[in-house]
Amino acid sequence: MNNIPTLCLLHAAIQSTPPNFAPLVASLGRADWADFATLVEYHEIVPLVWHRLRHDALPAEIAATWREQYYLNAVRNDARIAELKAVVRDLAECGIAPVLLKGMALAPSVYGNIALRQMGDMDVLVRREDLGVTWAVLSARGYLVPSATPRYWRLQFRNGGELRLVHQRSTALIEVHWWLCAGTWAEQSGLLTRLDPWRRVRVDALDDQPVLRLHPHDEVLHIAHHLAVSNQFGSGVGRMLVDLDRLIRASSLDWPKLLAEARALNVATMIWLALHVVQALLATPIPSIAQQLAPPLWQRWLLQQQIQPCELLAGADPRRIAVRRYLLLLAMVDQPHDMLGMLRTGINEWRSTIRNT
Repeated sequence: MNNIPTLCLLHAAIQSTPPNFAPLVASLGRADWADFATLVEYHEIVPLVWHRLRHDALPAEIAATWREQYYLNAVRNDARIAELKAVVRDLAECGIAPVLLKGMALAPSVYGNIALRQMGDMDVLVRREDLGVTWAVLSARGYLVPSATPRYWRLQFRNGGELRLVHQRSTALIEVHWWLCAGTWAEQSGLLTRLDPWRRVRVDALDDQPVLRLHPHDEVLHIAHHLAVSNQFGSGVGRMLVDLDRLIRASSLDWPKLLAEARALNVATMIWLALHVVQALLATPIPSIAQQLAPPLWQRWLLQQQIQPCELLAGADPRRIAVRRYLLLLAMVDQPHDMLGMLRTGINEWRSTIRNT
């Protein structure tokens, strides 16, 4: 989508400090508003954008629909928080303290308003040895595991690290993770087993209830991985970029230490790419030393061919072309030998898929 007025308004609406929207709103025609609504929904930021533009001259139909979505999101998130607090209490009785992830950690803290952050589920991290008891506690609360193939479970316990449960009455979804950064990319790069977030989790509060959150450095790493690797800058990219921007602005990060940790974990290139995109689109205050994470020129060129911030804002999903998404995953790897290992794994999985079809 190459609609300049629409992109200008969208870009302005996601900034940390919004500008005067009046001239931008006035520049949009009827067709522009349709494009704008499509983009906002693609980026999964309807509540945030409506809240920003609610006092401006939004078309009546869009204003009414988004207003309803904003308040519905507020009610749902409030219900999710109440349910998660009850889950945390039940787990505490069994000696388990989960770590809150993604929206449940960010909405009440860095957003400052739970209605602004669109969510589809609740994400928590538990130790792998606590998975069985966690599953039992959630089952007792009415959560069921959807049916899945044996291959799905083999992949989850090999490198997926995720248990999805749906409440049988409310259909609330909770995802239990036992690896912070999971998947084939994390396995091949060594991140799957090298990263230990438990050594420095911190105590925070969900309303008045003590809960655990990741260390800010690990939160940055987790969101960057989810943005660049798990989601590959696809649909919902706007929401994830706002997450990263607001987290960085709200946190006291030790940038030299964060950079050293990224190198030690072999995720310097991935972190650099996520920071490059969020700074380009949201003017996130990232110090110049972060450029030390930049990969060699050839690798940087390849990444910038795959990921261009303005195209992402316009709704270009890199995942739509299979070759492009695999090139992106390969280009984000720090070590050449990991690239080769990932390429071999990809070829083997492709052959396995062909044989099973």
